[in-house]
Order: sequence, then C-alpha cells, then structure tokens
Amino acid sequence: IDRAKWSALDRWTHAELLARHGDSEVSVSALPYATAYGRKTTQMRLRDYVARHIEGGESVLAAQRRGGGGMQYVFDSQILHRDAALRADFSPLDALNFSSRLEQFYVGPAWSGAHPHFHGDAWNGLVFGSKLWVLFPPQEAFFTAKPALTWFLKEYPKLKAAQSMASASGSASGSSSSGVPP
Repeated sequence: IDRAKWSALDRWTHAELLARHGDSEVSVSALPYATAYGRKTTQMRLRDYVARHIEGGESVLAAQRRGGGGMQYVFDSQILHRDAALRADFSPLDALNFSSRLEQFYVGPAWSGAHPHFHGDAWNGLVFGSKLWVLFPPQEAFFTAKPALTWFLKEYPKLKAAQSMASASGSASGSSSSGVPP
C-alpha cells in the first residue's frame, strides 16, 4: 500500500495512537476469540492496556507463571465498527477485493499474537514493530488453541528442526524477508 494513502502509517506513532484512540475500549486476551476456547477476555481502554502490558512490560517468564501460557494482547474484531475515527485510519482496506472480509485490530508486545491457524485471503498491516508469520504448505496446515508464546516455546523448535515450514517476517520500516527460519 502506498504510504501516502494509508494515514495510519503517519498517524500511529505510539504517542499519536494513544492520543487519538487511547480511550477506545478494546478486548484483551492471550488468544484471538478467547471465549470460543473457554478463555477469559478482559475489556479495557487502549491506553490502560499499553501502560500495563507494553510500557509495564510483562515478561515471558511472568506470563508463564501467570498460567494460560500467553502474552496478553489486544485482539478486537469489533472496534473498527465502534470507533469511526479509528476506522477512518483504515481507509485503504476499502480498496481490497477479498471474497469475504473480516476486519481485526491487534496491538501487543513481543511473543504475543495468534496461535497457528488457517483461513482464506488475508491482509495484515503493520504500522510499527515487527511480526513473524510461520507458513505451512496447505497439506500440513493445522489449528491449535495454544497461545502463540506456548506454541513458539514448545512446538516451533520441533518443527524448525524438521524444516517443514517457511516463515515471513516484516517490519513497519517496510523491510521483509521469507524463507525457512534459521
């Protein structure tokens, strides 16, 4: 997407995101759609989430001690419908021509994110930070309800040794790479 056409890239520094959208109520959990897996979801303001989980910096060790195995992150599939100003920052999404469209908003610290899963067409926008995607051939795709942290610490090393997947990583600076993880 052309940087000039996606206002989030300019508007969403850490400070500006909180200034514009910090009072927005968001869903926080260790898994997307947590309640579907019998897990707890907490509602809080975005600024409170950032203060507690990003600036306060829960460590990987603390997350493991807390139980549930995952880093808490914002996963909200409804916020873009509730917050018109936040939705306006997503304007380039209107140009995407997917057969179905599910809009989701994510914010999280290192080791947070979605568990291994599969779905159809998807577009992920990364405004700041970096992200790792682990990709499997369709015949090896699978689904697990283990949080990303648990999966990366326990399962990823086994699969990495077998080299049965590829990865793609990206950063908000625009760099990306793909291949088999080192």
